Amino acid sequence: MIAMNANPIRRTPVAIARPRSPWMRVLLDGPMRVAERALGLDRIEAMASAVEQGDPSVPVMERVLQATGLRPKIAAGELERVPSKGAVVVCSNHPYGGADGTVMLASLLRRRPDVKLLTNGIMAQFPFLAEHCLFVDPFGGGDAARRNAIALRDALAWLKAGHVLACFPAGEVSSSQWGTWQPHDPPWSTIPARLALSAKARVVPAWFDGCNRRVFHAAGLIHPRLRTAMLPNEFVARCGREMEFRIGRPVDVADASMDAESLTRLLRGRSELLRRNAHTTRAAQVLEPIAPSASSGDQLAAELAALSSGALLFREAQYDVFVTRAAAIPRSMHEIGRLREIAFRDVGEGSGKSIDLDRFDETYMQIIVWNREAKEIVGAYRAGVVRVVTKDIGTDGLYTSTLFNYSPSMLDALGDAVELGRSFVRPEYQRQPLPLALLWKGIGRFMIAGGHRRMFGPISISNDYQSMSKELIMEFLERHRLAAPFAKLVSPRNPPTRRNIAGWTDRERAEAVSDITHVERLIEEIERGQRAVPVLLRQYLRLNAKLLAFNVDADFGEVIDALMLFDMMQIDERILGHYVGEEGMQILRARFGKAQPEHDQRV
Repeated sequence: MIAMNANPIRRTPVAIARPRSPWMRVLLDGPMRVAERALGLDRIEAMASAVEQGDPSVPVMERVLQATGLRPKIAAGELERVPSKGAVVVCSNHPYGGADGTVMLASLLRRRPDVKLLTNGIMAQFPFLAEHCLFVDPFGGGDAARRNAIALRDALAWLKAGHVLACFPAGEVSSSQWGTWQPHDPPWSTIPARLALSAKARVVPAWFDGCNRRVFHAAGLIHPRLRTAMLPNEFVARCGREMEFRIGRPVDVADASMDAESLTRLLRGRSELLRRNAHTTRAAQVLEPIAPSASSGDQLAAELAALSSGALLFREAQYDVFVTRAAAIPRSMHEIGRLREIAFRDVGEGSGKSIDLDRFDETYMQIIVWNREAKEIVGAYRAGVVRVVTKDIGTDGLYTSTLFNYSPSMLDALGDAVELGRSFVRPEYQRQPLPLALLWKGIGRFMIAGGHRRMFGPISISNDYQSMSKELIMEFLERHRLAAPFAKLVSPRNPPTRRNIAGWTDRERAEAVSDITHVERLIEEIERGQRAVPVLLRQYLRLNAKLLAFNVDADFGEVIDALMLFDMMQIDERILGHYVGEEGMQILRARFGKAQPEHDQRV
């Protein structure tokens, strides 16, 4: 490190260079002072002087924040994502060209004292920054190549010693281009990735929200040098403001198994996924108060106990699992309807009605998990046999026909398939794995008893997810789980509007959704740890479900429904056996032959 001594290096004032001729200096002094004020140089000089004259017991970057009024805004827990020890490279977008470097360096120094920022050599005129900066010359000329080589050599040595290097791989400030007003970074250099790979450092993506003013970008469209000349003024304009700085989870390059170009693409993508991304606007919806319970636990217990013996599929621990028609359980159906709406509203979905029941409940079978000891319904699914519910009214008998169009050949292909839907687990039980497992055991018993091989149904992606999270889920399913050729026989009634994920190329999108674990990590970052891949979707993927189509359900909280198709004979036998038992497996083998699952390492 370069230590700050008691007699700091004399600094050249921040000002326009004056001519050598005394006469010219006198003649141009006034206009130059006006120009310095216009460019913001006088303000920067005043702030630099304040830093130098500040309390020496206060860390220098804290004095810089005090002098500039810049206030880092970092979400709780995100600064702690920077590893507390070992070599780390922090890579961020570069929207401002001064304020972002100041905030990044000051913020990281609050986490660790051993941080250096790889930055423009222009900043070397501020000696108080020397302790925490490595300077490079992005403009070239003279012996720039030699100086840059020395800086990069020092950066690598710094990392190999186990310290933190912060940098902006773009090398220049985000800017607008003709035809695309939205400012963005130019292509990222692979140098930070090469340094990280050489030093075996962990890499942390970061993101600054916002951009410089429109006049800055307009000037750059005229000539890049105009944009450069305006950088001091943009810095001054940013001073006194709060700046949102997002920090992602570290990438361990030892586990990444990629070259510098691939790592650079990954880092830029991970950085851009951190951007503040407003939720899709949800249509105003008047929510009716949830209906109160209309029956006591004893009344519900008596109603279920009165069902025929065939309605009880099995018992496990304190739970009973039933299958029955709605007409046989009017009290329980009222309770199911209100519990559905409670569970769906908790995740940003729901009908908005006091109770969630519809005409399809009358013809579908209800699979119910009942807690005998607590005398309460724990969860439920509804299941409709295609052949039965379409017998009199065709596809109108299918709930999913309100969301998707089916070709006649699709119904023929489905045959004795079962449509599943309206699944829920009571909120108090959602952290327990058993209730959902019991529902699926009930579905397995129902499928075997009826001789059914295939099932299908929608899985909802709540509108509470950020749009980029939804895009990642859809992209993964389309690339790795498309149910060819069945998908050609189904179309959405209200297809979702698709957006490019963070402006990525096709190759970058493919890498981002290469497996569901990677998708999960990205979504956790986008959602700031509040949401992950939907639990039910995870369950469906374990059962080797395939995608048919996507649709937006405007009547159910603007959720995106992914219509998924299951084939019992393409589920891993170990997983399938858990739900149907050995006797069920023997029945399936006798009826359909040996299971032939597709082993997908992406789940």
